[in-house]
Amino acid sequence: MIPAIFILLLSCIAVSLFEEKMSLEWRVIAFTALGVVMVLIAGLRGVDSTPDSDTYAYMFEFLESYDDKEISFHWIVTLLRNLGLGVGALFMGYAVMSISLRLRIIWKMSYLPFLTLAVYLSHFYLMHDTMQIRCAVASALFLFAVYYQTDRKYIAALCFILLGSLFHYSAMAGIVLLILNNKPLEQWQRRLMYAIIPIGIGVYVLSDVFAGLVMSIANALPESFGGEQLAHYLNLKDRGVEAEYASWQWYLNIITLMNMALYYVCIYFHKPLTANYRYTPIMLRCMTIGWICLLGLPGFSDVLATRLSEYFIVVVVFLWGACVSLMTPRLWSKMLVNGVS
Repeated sequence: MIPAIFILLLSCIAVSLFEEKMSLEWRVIAFTALGVVMVLIAGLRGVDSTPDSDTYAYMFEFLESYDDKEISFHWIVTLLRNLGLGVGALFMGYAVMSISLRLRIIWKMSYLPFLTLAVYLSHFYLMHDTMQIRCAVASALFLFAVYYQTDRKYIAALCFILLGSLFHYSAMAGIVLLILNNKPLEQWQRRLMYAIIPIGIGVYVLSDVFAGLVMSIANALPESFGGEQLAHYLNLKDRGVEAEYASWQWYLNIITLMNMALYYVCIYFHKPLTANYRYTPIMLRCMTIGWICLLGLPGFSDVLATRLSEYFIVVVVFLWGACVSLMTPRLWSKMLVNGVS
């Protein structure tokens, strides 16, 4: 599977270098073809191909033992079992949903969709669409919420967040998006954003001190608001097995460190970026929330910190593409973004 993803990534990068010179018809054909390949790779994978696949196979077989999973998962698995289908159909179904939604929103929100897709492939595709398949759908729906929130269509944004929560409880955190806006960053906001990561690192070092407060809030939440799932995260930490479910620590993850660097670049050049890419302010605000989750929640749960940070920071795939406008010539700037990201 990894060689196939690598070839897919190289193909996407190659097309991204010349995408503006392609006619609309050929761009649609190429974009759709890449999407089909993405679906096939994620949907046809074997049970032993990724860490989470065997877990999903077990949940598919013994669904009744997983009452804490989202209602959409129960509906989908029940439907597939009634049709006499196996876990492979589950993988394919989630791949079709998440990737088709992702491609659609990338096409709507990016003026360089192939470059944005290449960044997504290198940053999130393996983690989301082949492992955390429920998160993948919720993440794609969150991007639709960002799209509508930017245009101040608050009801539509709320609907996409709530729909995402049917696929993964952590998507309820997306409610925070409704208080964000796309207004240009003011000076005090930029200063606060500059300070978020240093402050977050201090909180991360002292995470055990803040864990009690977060746990009290989590225990007070009803199951309908994800309280049961939060209790599950607490249980993992208490049992000392959380590391088996969490990703690498952020300071060991080169992609996270590069995204932190990009965050500061985007804050510094926010005016020219916003002039060329209208979603820059709200996406920077989303990234700020993501860093708060990544650095502020590990004392409570490393798994939850990783899930929520990835949920908000997924907007980074668009900002990498937007940074192309900061450099000339365009071809070299694309090569730099593809190489770094």
